[in-house]
Amino acid sequence: VIVAGSGPYATNTLWDATQMCANYAYRALTYQGYTRDTIYYISADTDLDLDNDGYPDVDADATNASLEYAIKTWATDADNLLIYMVGHGGEGTFVTGEYELLDAADLDAWLDAAQQTIPDFVALVYDGCHSGSFVPYLIPPAGKTRIVAASAGPNEPAVFQADGGLSFGYQFFSYLF
Repeated sequence: VIVAGSGPYATNTLWDATQMCANYAYRALTYQGYTRDTIYYISADTDLDLDNDGYPDVDADATNASLEYAIKTWATDADNLLIYMVGHGGEGTFVTGEYELLDAADLDAWLDAAQQTIPDFVALVYDGCHSGSFVPYLIPPAGKTRIVAASAGPNEPAVFQADGGLSFGYQFFSYLF
């Protein structure tokens, strides 16, 4: 699941970097053999055609409801789950859209529900300011494995330079590519 959060609203100076990082994650995963059917891409730009086949590769608009659906319904038959969230963040929050925040406790509840049917691990890569503030909330259920990688400490800003090319997420997916 890839989430390009925050959206292209007028005061979001991070949108181009956010979109570039999310698109790069999509391309890196497809290069590793994942298909459009095994990637659920959430973004405010729902018309993106990243593989030039004439069809949009974005599955849903960037909302909490879309992310909840992806985690609790779309991924129920997965052996494991990787979620990459990129965009603005705050202490214990992720800016899903211009007027919508995702609370770390809500994400934890969705992941707990998903891990009832996912036999292997769930991994979250969160690239945004204060992303480390999510770590204490995301404890897995007993007997389950959850990996959380945050780009910044609980009280630190994330780095997005060179239109996102110099960011935690871009470097992470460069390695996977």
